[in-house]
Amino acid sequence: GTTPEQNYPMSLESILWVTANATARDEDVTSWVATLHEFTPEQIAKLGASDFAADSSVVLCDQIWLREFRKPESQQEWPSRDALLQQIEEAAAQTGLHLLYAAAARSRLTILGESQGKLDAAIARAEVLLPNMTSDVERFLILEVIGRQLAYAERHEEALVWMNRGLQLKIEEYGIFRRNLWIKVGEVVARTDLQSAPQYTSRAVEVARTSILEPVRLAEALGEHSLALWNAGRPEDSFAAWEEGVEKLLAAKDHRPSWTQTFLAFLHAAGYFSGMSLWGKISDPNFAIPKPGLFLAL
Repeated sequence: GTTPEQNYPMSLESILWVTANATARDEDVTSWVATLHEFTPEQIAKLGASDFAADSSVVLCDQIWLREFRKPESQQEWPSRDALLQQIEEAAAQTGLHLLYAAAARSRLTILGESQGKLDAAIARAEVLLPNMTSDVERFLILEVIGRQLAYAERHEEALVWMNRGLQLKIEEYGIFRRNLWIKVGEVVARTDLQSAPQYTSRAVEVARTSILEPVRLAEALGEHSLALWNAGRPEDSFAAWEEGVEKLLAAKDHRPSWTQTFLAFLHAAGYFSGMSLWGKISDPNFAIPKPGLFLAL
């Protein structure tokens, strides 16, 4: 006969992380935090060791920022978002969930530095936070967000210092953040040194290959790498990366808007490559020349 299929119920700790991903209102968040406070020390330890901890911590906190960011600017109300994230931060500190604490701190830095335009205050807060982080994964979250904010503000030298500090850490978590950070470093470097930029975009490709990311994320990294190679005067290498990127993208075809956006970005850049290869110039004065970071803007 055949062995009956075993149905292993999801643990209570895993369920809590899954529900963190589904929080859509402030009430959901406060209910989640209240449930967390009811957990025993043993359950808290299992929660911190869960495979869901890294991603779910960030999703829970980032969604609070993202829901407000998507509102019209005139309706955005950031102090209440910061206060809600502070509740998570305090609960994480009380329960010893260090990664959740870092995720909440990261989202608060996003609000302070980007949404409220107080980047120097965010940097100062990050400098205070970093010595209190207990692992490189936590440190990465803080270094990554400040590095990006500095790059957005075009404070490029400072941005490179923070981003490189984050990328030097030996971690396996947050593949999408690490991919994006390598691309952002390449984008910043390309402003003054086109020849060096591909060494950074190649690292983004490497991360996309070795992390558990959707195939379209690898295609985007290959698109960025192809642009960097082209701008560095290496057309043959550029076309090789481009060809692989198109293959990965088409193999991952679906009906989601994100796939369509990536496809259109590839199509736009293909028009540029074709024009430059055939005629050495773009004849349409209104054509937007693809720039590094094209695929991060999707």
